[in-house]
Amino acid sequence: MKSRVINTKHLIKTPDGHYQGLTSELKPSLFYGNPEIEGIVWLQDQVTNKMSKWSLTDKKQVDGKIVWTYTVDKKYVSKSPNLEGKTFMVTFDLWQESRFAKRKRAGLVKVKGWKKREERKWA
Repeated sequence: MKSRVINTKHLIKTPDGHYQGLTSELKPSLFYGNPEIEGIVWLQDQVTNKMSKWSLTDKKQVDGKIVWTYTVDKKYVSKSPNLEGKTFMVTFDLWQESRFAKRKRAGLVKVKGWKKREERKWA
């Protein structure tokens, strides 16, 4: 599995402190459009190098483009109070149409490595 960490230098910071990202500017392997797999993202602050965990909370369509909104977990708000009330929005301006991307969106891609072992362990 690819790393789900995004550095904030790849994001646009709005005047009110929220983060925005375009799928064409981010890692192409992070966003195929499957919310079950892509429901958690880690952001690393460019200045402080602190990591924070963000969870998918909203999916909507704006001007014909899909927009996913992530909010920071409470545990990381206590560590970094400046993240209080902030959101991270991903706009799907580039939609991948490869065979692999279609299979990934449908949930047909096999789970490999440590994740497969964890699923077997808890089942």
